[in-house]
Amino acid sequence: MARKLSLELKIKIAKELSENKHLTERDIVDKYKISKDFPRNIQRSPHTLSQKLDKIVFEAFTKTREEFIPVSGPLLKNIASKVARMLNYSAFKGSNGWLEKFKKRHMLSFKTISGEKNSSDVSSLDMFFSKYDEYVKEYGLQNIFNCDETGLYIKRIPSKSFVSSDEDCFGIKRSKEKFTILLSVSACGEKLKPLLVGKYKSPRCMKNFNPEEHGVSYSSSKNSWMTSEIFITWLTITNEQMITQKRKIVLLLDNASCHKYIHLSNIELFFLPKNTTSLIQPLDMGIIKSFKSNYLNALLDFTLYFEDVELQMVNLKNKSLSCRKIVEQTWQNLNP
Repeated sequence: MARKLSLELKIKIAKELSENKHLTERDIVDKYKISKDFPRNIQRSPHTLSQKLDKIVFEAFTKTREEFIPVSGPLLKNIASKVARMLNYSAFKGSNGWLEKFKKRHMLSFKTISGEKNSSDVSSLDMFFSKYDEYVKEYGLQNIFNCDETGLYIKRIPSKSFVSSDEDCFGIKRSKEKFTILLSVSACGEKLKPLLVGKYKSPRCMKNFNPEEHGVSYSSSKNSWMTSEIFITWLTITNEQMITQKRKIVLLLDNASCHKYIHLSNIELFFLPKNTTSLIQPLDMGIIKSFKSNYLNALLDFTLYFEDVELQMVNLKNKSLSCRKIVEQTWQNLNP
């Protein structure tokens, strides 16, 4: 079986082939116990030092990303400098200019690594989808639901704006009133009533709020976060609704600490494999993003009903109940 070659060994072999013209491919294969194709590939590789360095550094980059290790600019320059020393490429300068050209040549972009998708337990996905298919056959797609939470600043308008070139960039104080919202939707697009979790048990703005008359439920916790108690209450209420409808459903959900398993008569909890949320959770496939974008647009429309800017903001500050109505309408109008 051919050896897996380290970066150092590849560079060493490349140097030997370039410095010793009498060295044959067979000599290299026998000496290092490597694939017979490797020396041939090296011989076909670019001959200038800069091209060899570029090829080796990009190969090192590719192998590193295959292991899901983040590669920064400084790390790329360090790798390149190390390769240059081993190639006796004394003229090489691992400058920012070299890095920018390297990125452009290989079409690299600098992005935030989520840390989840790449560490996913992909091996468990086959079992998950096998079980999922069984549920679909037993319950039908219309009874397969997914639920997930996201944060929502219900009164925060955008912080960036087009401005005139001579205009000072002043605005209004941004609202910090954050809620957690739980959304749930079926594989056929049926949507359950959203649940808002706020900080206060009985906020002033909720004085006349009756969940039975609105398409949004409300609960509270110390930090406006979803808790296991709130989640279990939501599950219990939803289960009662399914009993009333004489219906049984499967609920897909992730492994968040607040998602506790409980046995329910009409809801079968089906947990996603750990660290696979970004791969297979339906609500993370654009539904939540669309909801939040549509909500922001609806919020801006709401403020524009008032011609006076100060009146707009006074109205917005005092109308959290109206914001909940916007949540309701946005969710109702969304087509998952």
